[in-house]
Order: sequence, then C-alpha cells, then structure tokens
Amino acid sequence: MDQREHTILETWHANAAPWTRAVREHAIASRQQVTDRAILDAVLARRPRSVIDLGCGEGWLARALAVQGVDVLGIDAVPALVDAARTAGGGRFLAMDYAEVAGGALCERADVVTCNFSLLGGESVDALLRAVPSLLRPGGALVVQTLHPPTACGDAPYVDGWREGSWAGCGDGFGQAAPWYFRTLAGWLDALARAGLYEVGRVEPMYPSTGKPASLILVAEARHGSLREVARNHRGPPPVGQAVSGDAEAASARCQDAATRQQGPGIAPVAHAAGQGGQSRCFAQVVFPRHFPGTEPQRVRVGHLCVDQRPAPRPQQGRQGHQRELGATAFGAEHRFAAEQLADRHAVDAAHQVRAVPHFHAVRVAQPVQRDVGLDHLRHQPGA
Repeated sequence: MDQREHTILETWHANAAPWTRAVREHAIASRQQVTDRAILDAVLARRPRSVIDLGCGEGWLARALAVQGVDVLGIDAVPALVDAARTAGGGRFLAMDYAEVAGGALCERADVVTCNFSLLGGESVDALLRAVPSLLRPGGALVVQTLHPPTACGDAPYVDGWREGSWAGCGDGFGQAAPWYFRTLAGWLDALARAGLYEVGRVEPMYPSTGKPASLILVAEARHGSLREVARNHRGPPPVGQAVSGDAEAASARCQDAATRQQGPGIAPVAHAAGQGGQSRCFAQVVFPRHFPGTEPQRVRVGHLCVDQRPAPRPQQGRQGHQRELGATAFGAEHRFAAEQLADRHAVDAAHQVRAVPHFHAVRVAQPVQRDVGLDHLRHQPGA
C-alpha cells in the first residue's frame, strides 16, 4: 500500500486532541455555516433506524443522530478520538481502521452507512467502499460528504491524484497536515461503481453568503443482480501475523461465532421464514476458504435462491343458480413463475383466464306432436 496511506493515519493519531477541540469549540466556519447541517439532513432524509458512521472522529454526528432516535455505531481508526466519543456518549463506538472493516472484521448492518469528510485515502478508500454493500440492510444507502471537487481542485489539474493537506481554517495547535487523495466527480462515481454502488442522489450545499458550493454529498445504493443476493459477503480472518485492534478482534469474534453455527466445515445453513399457507426453503452454502488446504481467506460471494412451496389451490367452482346453468368453465392458460426475486407469498402468478359461463335457455321442454294432418296441409305444400 502507498506510504501516504500510512501517513494519513499517523497524522490523525498525532492531531486527535486539537481536532476534538476544534470541533467542539465550533472553530471551523464551513462546518457551522453549511456542512454539519447538510450531512445531518442528508442522513435523516433516508429515515434510518440505524447508522454506521465510518470515520466518526470525536462523535459529533452520532450524538446529533441519537437526538433524533437513531441507533448509531461509530467507527474510527484513532483510539483517542474513539475515547472522546465514548466519553461524550450518544452511541456505540469501536476503534477499527479501514483495512479491518474492508477485511470483514465489522459484523454489523445498518440502514445508512455515512462517511463525513472521512474518505481521504486512495487504495484504502477503494477497499472500504467495496465492503459497504455488506454493511447495508436491504434498501440501505451510503451517504458521503466530501470536498466539492471543482472548488477543492484550485489551480491544479482536474485529475485524480494525491494532494498536500492543510489545517487552514481549523484553529490552532495542529502539527503536520496529512496528504489526501483528490477525486474528480467522475472519479467518485467510478469508485462507487467499482464497489457495486450506484448514485441515487446528489447534493451540493452552498455557502449562504456567496452562493458557491461548500461540499459535495453523494447518496448511493448497492447494486443487485438478476437474482437477489440474500447472502452477505464473508471474509476470513486476517492473515497470520497481521495485528488487529482489540475492538476489531472482538467484533471479528462475534462474526465468527455467528458464522460457525453450521452443520459441517465450510457449510452454513440459511433459514428463511415460511410464507403464509406454505413453506419456503433456501438451499445455500457459504464456503470458508480457510477450511481447505492451499487457499487464502478471500471473499466468497454466494447467492441464495429461494422458492416458496405452496399447496395447490382448490379448483374454483362456478355458480349454480338454477338447473339449466352447468357452471363455469375456463380456457387453458399457462402459469409462470414470478420475476426473479426473493421468495414471497406470491411466488407463482395466477394465469389470467377468461371464464365462460354457458347458458342453455334456448333448450326448452318438447311440446306434444300433433297427431292428425290438417286439411290445409292436404291442399298446400307443407312448410308453405
């Protein structure tokens, strides 16, 4: 990994205290005027019950969301910032870096995953974004706030690449600034697409005094294939010798406990709630590569195909209002399976048929036959 990725972490470790002070003393004008309110509104617009805040810092966003009744889990790589967040309260907080999240150590799902000015790296951010779909509940979204690309570009070429950082406008007491990876708007959209995410919303919060953009907010949802994937991505434990934080190790252990409730090595049964009036069965297995010789603990994607098993419907009888009506008959028609999706109570669409109800009112009781031939019929041709 690029050495500048490590420099970012080292810089934030060294500047945790002045950053906490700057946020809590409202020293950053852009945050007070525009961006704090903008990210809070963007997250609440999704009406989430739960949020994962990646790069939560000292926890101000978690506290603001908790006031709105949202359950928040804050994640940050800097233990000093996590400690400050825990002291202030407002949510649950874990010390975990992006590599650990990307490696599957975080066994949580939420309605919204948010990153507020916290995606500063290159490769590390790409890896983190690839993990986001596995952190989202169905219908969930990623909400990212970052510097507005055309504004932040300045006089430099408008291309993706590393830039020098600055603490300008953040107050006093800061040391060396961290480098950061600049992305154009196209660069952001490409990074989301590579991670299996697609843009569903975009906001450009404006400075009220100048009318110029202060930041860029992107809202993205996970892409789904033709078959809905109900399996979450599973990644094995970190390679032997790779250090993990205490919080990350505990979270990984919870993931492992959940994953190892299985009938045999490498196979995890999946249960699916039965629909009303029938049974629903899922047949799937999750393979853990570490169980097999010569394999590496990489991610394995597994799709679960669910089919509802419902009892056959009883034949529908037509009305029998009187004896001359023989009931309803229907023309033959094809039945088809529903569109590929998670199994539900309407897994088979009923055929659209036209019901024909024959009536025989034209058939009447026979009248007595006249025995004698009349004189008129002798003189005239019958039927004349």
